[in-house]
Amino acid sequence: MGRRRDEQEPRLVFLSPEQYRERFGRDPEPPEESTEPWPDPGNWVGWTQPWPPPTVVVVMAEHADVVLWNRSPGRDPWRDRYTLDPAVLGISPGLAGRLRGWNGRYGLHEMPAAWVDEGWTLAHDVQREFDARGLDVEVRYHDADGTEPAVRGRHR
Repeated sequence: MGRRRDEQEPRLVFLSPEQYRERFGRDPEPPEESTEPWPDPGNWVGWTQPWPPPTVVVVMAEHADVVLWNRSPGRDPWRDRYTLDPAVLGISPGLAGRLRGWNGRYGLHEMPAAWVDEGWTLAHDVQREFDARGLDVEVRYHDADGTEPAVRGRHR
């Protein structure tokens, strides 16, 4: 049975936290984040995160302790992680340490070509680790010119 013409759909109203408190007399309650593992992690044995495993990872230095970025197509920007912990991805401790060391030198001075080349090498090593585990992940490198080419099959 449909609506009569004089009946209107209820309007969707966005409220600030203050407006919500005023209207309902209590604080708004954000939805609880899921803590259940993603239901279909594919080949990611032991995946326990509540978001899907990444399919595109960018190696990019940053002033913070972040070097791996989730650029997966279809990634939910409000729910899925955009920065990635090497341990969560199963990156070997040795490679994770090399990534941290490389990132730690970022921004201290103008970055020499050797530092950029080291980043390419690290990105290739991340790709090799994913490939060795049979994971369908494309690793890209945030190059000095701002582009993010895939590293598999490419050399600097």
